[in-house]
Amino acid sequence: GESFARALILLLPLTFAAQWYPPLADRYYPLSMEPVHRKVTAYADFIRTQTSPRDVFDAGDEPSTFIPALTGRRVLQAPTALVPHDQQTRSQVEETLMKSGDPAAIRAAAARYTVTYLVLDEGILNRHGLGADVAEVARERLSTGAFRVAYTSTLVHILAVGPP
Repeated sequence: GESFARALILLLPLTFAAQWYPPLADRYYPLSMEPVHRKVTAYADFIRTQTSPRDVFDAGDEPSTFIPALTGRRVLQAPTALVPHDQQTRSQVEETLMKSGDPAAIRAAAARYTVTYLVLDEGILNRHGLGADVAEVARERLSTGAFRVAYTSTLVHILAVGPP
């Protein structure tokens, strides 16, 4: 009994190498080997250099993954995180930012979680049933008077929540 337990303890470290082989043990390993697209690094560079570390971004699933990882900025909702206790409220804030035509309501919703930027991409448009024309939705959001253009590319439009 006791000698068997000692043998197991002595052999235990040898099992670690066999247990942890990333290509087999980590289902995300292959994805982590793909380079990040240059358009993603371009908007991440903009965020990192042109915004405050205290800024909060509301974005679709893909940007909400890259923004914290590449810039250290916070996001309103992250698809890979645990569901926060106030998820329903966060979703309502996003709904207001995406669909309301009332600039005061937009600013009040943004202030609830100190959201300073809205990142428009196809993912966030699809989540709200707004089609896939990011530029068109950006123009519509700008027409409310609650936003200003901060950054534009063929991948994302980043709108700053502006003061009245």
